[in-house]
Amino acid sequence: MAIKICGTGSCLPRHCVSNDDLSRIMDTSDEWIRSRTGIETRHLVTEETTTFLSTEAAKSALSEAELAPEEIDLILAATITPDHVIPSLACEVQRELGAVNAVAFDICAACSGFLFALNTAYAYLKSGQYKNALVIGAETLSKIMDWEDRSTCVLFGDGAGAAVIKEEPGDAGSKALCRVLTARAARHSSAMADRSRILMWNRQNLYRRMYIWTGRQYINLRYAPYRMSFPGQPGRRESSRIR
Repeated sequence: MAIKICGTGSCLPRHCVSNDDLSRIMDTSDEWIRSRTGIETRHLVTEETTTFLSTEAAKSALSEAELAPEEIDLILAATITPDHVIPSLACEVQRELGAVNAVAFDICAACSGFLFALNTAYAYLKSGQYKNALVIGAETLSKIMDWEDRSTCVLFGDGAGAAVIKEEPGDAGSKALCRVLTARAARHSSAMADRSRILMWNRQNLYRRMYIWTGRQYINLRYAPYRMSFPGQPGRRESSRIR
């Protein structure tokens, strides 16, 4: 059995930040960023959420695949920046799409997350449990970046991409993109530990409140991200009440 990507979609936040914009809030320049990374601009969320970006990307993918949400059996969302701890991003997308027949869960694997999700979808389809899967990769990394660290924050932006995966009888489709996905921790243990400490600092300092809605009340689990303002961008404000 093989699989076929029969529809794709993407969604970007409306607000675009250039290298020159970043140079106004940190010690960097367009030349410094462009010569080292090739990056000229990135899109950052203002009012958009990870769920919104993911849902819009998923709608585009479903439209191209000519499938209704009810025909999706499995939704996998790869992200490290969901809007909530619970429910998962995949479950949020399932609700927004009305994909009432789909199993939904998240995969947290950072940069390789979409590949892990794609291979996981392949394994489920190959087992015969499901026939149509929706795979999403989405991040709103601007919520957790250290905007004073020019070595990292200039590299990332926000956005979402989605693909509809179908079972393809015979060998007409494609096999899994890769069979081995590893993290060579022993080789890069020092760098990985440093990045982990940075991420933990960001989470502790930028995610100030954590709550979950139980249907009756909020329990202190949900987070509200710190908001940044950039030149030409309306200042982001935290809500005065929990929504």
